Amino acid sequence: MTWNRSEEELRKLLDDVNTWHPNIKLDYKIGNSLPFLDVQLTNNNGILLTSVYHKP
Repeated sequence: MTWNRSEEELRKLLDDVNTWHPNIKLDYKIGNSLPFLDVQLTNNNGILLTSVYHKP
């Protein structure tokens, strides 16, 4: 998911979500770019950019 609010608000939300069910836990990475399948997703000041992703 992408998020345009503060990192602190995001961490609070994810910590809350992780308490909803004892057997389901979200693993997350916070940053402005991440690979998903074969696409590199980048959040540039609220604009979502995509490019082809190749594993290093």
